[in-house]
Order: sequence, then structure tokens, then C-alpha cells
Amino acid sequence: GLFNNWFGKKSKYTLEFRLTTRIIATFLHHQINKDGSLRLNGSTRHNLTSEAGKAMDNIGSLVNNKAYSAHITTLQRCIEMIVDVSRTFLHIIELLRFLTM
Repeated sequence: GLFNNWFGKKSKYTLEFRLTTRIIATFLHHQINKDGSLRLNGSTRHNLTSEAGKAMDNIGSLVNNKAYSAHITTLQRCIEMIVDVSRTFLHIIELLRFLTM
């Protein structure tokens, strides 16, 4: 994917920046349904794409990655936010606020 090509191991970007972009991308993937529509209502059915699953697998694997050990709490909280089916695209602001604290 786009983020994997830009933010590989030899990236000139900081680990924190790469983590933030992965989290945001994963959240957004989880808010786009297979038909391309955005989830704007928490009561609508969550119909995830395969990209959403792959992005979540990537984020989940970072929890066990020593390079990200200082960011485990942030990762875990963001994963909770991402998989919460009551959250919608409109909750991106809350996620961004959390990531910038």
C-alpha cells in the first residue's frame, strides 16, 4: 500500500510519525465500507474491506514489536478506538486529538 512504500524500515521519517500515519490510515480504512461509502452513523452496518483487515493486522503486530515498546499504551488505545463499531468517520477528530496529546 501507499503507506508501506513510503514508511518502510529505511524511512527518513521518525518512528512516531510512521506510527501516527499507520494509525490514521487504519482508522480511515475501518470507516470506508466495501461499496466506498463512509460510515457516518454508528448504527449502520460495518462492512469492512480486506484492506481494513490488513491494516489492522499491521497495527496489531506493532504491539509486539520492540521498536514500538514505548508506544504500547497509545497503540492499545488507538486499536480500541479503531475496532469500536459505534465510532464513525466523524470520530477522526477525537483520534487526532488523542494522537497529538
